[in-house]
Amino acid sequence: LATGEMINRALTDLQRVRVFIQSAVLLSLEILLIVGGYLILLAVRCPWAVPLALLPLPLWIWYTVRFSRRIRPAQVAEMAAGDTNVSVLTENIAGVHVVKAFATQQQEIAKFNGTCDAYLARVLARIRMYANYMPVIRSVSMVSHLALFLLAGLLILRGTLLPGEILVLGSAMGAILGRLQQVAAINEQYQNAMVSARRLHEILAAE
Repeated sequence: LATGEMINRALTDLQRVRVFIQSAVLLSLEILLIVGGYLILLAVRCPWAVPLALLPLPLWIWYTVRFSRRIRPAQVAEMAAGDTNVSVLTENIAGVHVVKAFATQQQEIAKFNGTCDAYLARVLARIRMYANYMPVIRSVSMVSHLALFLLAGLLILRGTLLPGEILVLGSAMGAILGRLQQVAAINEQYQNAMVSARRLHEILAAE
């Protein structure tokens, strides 16, 4: 590996793994506790609402797995472009006297601008993929929430559900679906950490 690549991996990749361990792991535990607590509440008060609360879960899992397979190559390409960018920068700093001696400043500036543009294009491509991913997750959550209120309204008209209980259902479903949506944000950190961990492992496993 070039010096610039090792510097980039030591700084960027290590930071991504650290952020995932510090924040995402604790947030995942919080989500499990809150979702589990509200599911118990629903099971006690309105058992029929539990399957409805978990209804979007299979679709979310399928879409998240499908998305993860698409986003990981984009993240690998982005990190590789970042390695190239840092490598060009470190080589020019280390060889500044050679660049000045041969008067190739403009060529090196143009080269660095090109690597920056390539890195920016990779970053924007990854951002666009996540921008298309989140609306699908939110739409599934919204449809599930509306289905709950529709079913609750029918039960109220039939007299099998008290009007006050719909507040409990709405609060519980909002908390459950809101926390499950946070898994989408955790997935981004997880994918970054997985790619970064493999890149760090390449250095640690090298002879």
